[in-house]
Amino acid sequence: MTVYSEMSEEELSEVVEESERKENFKALVEICQNCCAKGDFETAMEESLDALLRLSAGSAKIDILKASNVCDMVPLALQKYQEEAAIIEVLFGLIRNLSKSEEMRTSLGRHATLIVKCMNEHSDGEATLQEMACLAIEAMCCKGHLVNAGLMQTAGAPICLENVSRPSITNERNLTYPDRALKAIRGL
Repeated sequence: MTVYSEMSEEELSEVVEESERKENFKALVEICQNCCAKGDFETAMEESLDALLRLSAGSAKIDILKASNVCDMVPLALQKYQEEAAIIEVLFGLIRNLSKSEEMRTSLGRHATLIVKCMNEHSDGEATLQEMACLAIEAMCCKGHLVNAGLMQTAGAPICLENVSRPSITNERNLTYPDRALKAIRGL
């Protein structure tokens, strides 16, 4: 078994490409966990998350993702890389995709405070990040997921959606994203 902790960032990038080609979710998650444990591995982290985001787009692979412990890695990455807008944006996209699974969206909902903290961290000039945050919140709270809706409410998501996301989003067709997230939180 390859020991990712002993690899350089360049070596990890090569493994990411191979792992995505082979749809090896477990390896990609382990690389992300390794990047969280190391310092200054933003490139390999972003590459691994991008690969996970692309591979998680369809709901057919949800069970494989669940088995890879991806929901354990996401909060670690949100915490470690909260100042890295590109990484947080991809994490929000991944949260949206993972929320297709009831079990995973419940697991991710426990980190509502961290999600809102990351949204607030990137309040200026990060329209796409804010759009992805809105879509992630909508996915986590939709279909009457009252627990996640309550956690988002307590974490201050409605205020953040109004005061941070809404002013940041400028793309005309995406202006409804904060409203969609707010409706999901309110159970509408």
